[in-house]
Amino acid sequence: MSRRAGSTAIWGDHASAIQALDAGIRLDPTYAKAYWWRAASKATLGDAAGAQTDKAAALKLDPKVGEGEPAIEVAGT
Repeated sequence: MSRRAGSTAIWGDHASAIQALDAGIRLDPTYAKAYWWRAASKATLGDAAGAQTDKAAALKLDPKVGEGEPAIEVAGT
């Protein structure tokens, strides 16, 4: 899951990254990085509410999830 999602996001295909992360989250809803990466893609696409929800879910699962990862900037937060 993470390789596919990461590679599609790197190439700018955030919609496909979100689809891959959706599938991964269905398989393992406790994988905090999936929520973190999906939040980053949603933020890039302008889905501030979705990004904030995913970022909060990631941090709830693992308060240190963002360490070593790019910051997620969500408008209005």
